[in-house]
Amino acid sequence: MKIKQLLMIPRQIIVLYTLLFCLLPISGFAQDDQVVGEVIRLQGEVSVVRAAQTGAIALGDQIQRNDELITSDNALLEVQFTDGSSFTLDENAQVAIAQYAPGAAPRSLLQLTRGRLRSQVSSAFSSRQDSYKVETREGVMGVQGTVFEVVAATRETSVYVYSGVVSATSQDPGFPGATLLQAGDFISIRLGEPIRPPTRFFGAADEAATASNADAVIGSGGDQAIISGGDQTVDPTAPAPTTADQPAGEMGMAPPPPRPPSGG
Repeated sequence: MKIKQLLMIPRQIIVLYTLLFCLLPISGFAQDDQVVGEVIRLQGEVSVVRAAQTGAIALGDQIQRNDELITSDNALLEVQFTDGSSFTLDENAQVAIAQYAPGAAPRSLLQLTRGRLRSQVSSAFSSRQDSYKVETREGVMGVQGTVFEVVAATRETSVYVYSGVVSATSQDPGFPGATLLQAGDFISIRLGEPIRPPTRFFGAADEAATASNADAVIGSGGDQAIISGGDQTVDPTAPAPTTADQPAGEMGMAPPPPRPPSGG
């Protein structure tokens, strides 16, 4: 009996090591599959929450699915996804990468809790309408091959479209249906209110000038955040004037004016 037990030990060990050997590649592939992008621009202090642990972000770091990214005062973060899409996160902002899969059936969901986020969508998503989405507490923005900007304030979401098309839907079930935005359109979304028709924040001439401004940045700690809009200079750090066409934001202040996209 003892001899049989001794003979069984090597077999058990072999089986155990075989199982471990088979499982190791699976876990390795799963970890690699979580990587969705890389930090290509960084300014100031930016942190990431991953698997319930918080750490600092550095230039060149990999970004994984389900990461939550948080920028501090005067900070700026730009992430390029594996398919070529990218987003820039301004100071005092927070976003979670809930989904990102640019394959045959592409789908993406960025959940913006607060602050300003600008996205540039690649052709991997442009062929599938609303496959790339940005969600805030007030609304869901479905994007198709475009450059656009979302600002999540305390009780209001603002959307600016620089190129392409964006469909915006309220999170309020009392106001169903999507609002379509073209290049140069702006809307504001509030819970408990219908989405008003889009208004223009730049014209055709301004659109061409803005699209060609490859060196413009979103953020720069507020120090370089000055853009030219037609014949006037706009400081994006200051609130825009409230008008009948542009709904007032929190405390009677309209959402901050948009900043031009960087890069092509």
